[in-house]
Amino acid sequence: MHQKHYWATPAWRKDFNRRTYVEGWFGVLKSATATGLNRGSHQFNGLATSTLIMAAAAAVTNMRLLRTWHTETGLGDETHPLLKPDELFHGFGQITAAQATAIDEQHSPTSGENTQAA
Repeated sequence: MHQKHYWATPAWRKDFNRRTYVEGWFGVLKSATATGLNRGSHQFNGLATSTLIMAAAAAVTNMRLLRTWHTETGLGDETHPLLKPDELFHGFGQITAAQATAIDEQHSPTSGENTQAA
């Protein structure tokens, strides 16, 4: 196998050091506590769909690394939209049948309101 530079020379080290950053990026991409893109975690048919999912995962990974870099170094524009904190998301929770009925009643159209004439 041919290498551009001789092994362990300063030019080789400079060229090879880029791999450190790429491997770190892939680590964040595959980490279960970060983006979580692993073999079998997403199952889609077709190259176009897989490419879109990979592009979205790459964008999320880049945002995570940008925020981490900004937090650690303090560099970068603090007003940049990508550095703003995310809105809180508490996930999904289970509700009881009584809570579901109350929500349905709260959001159901009342007599004459929110209904269209036939």
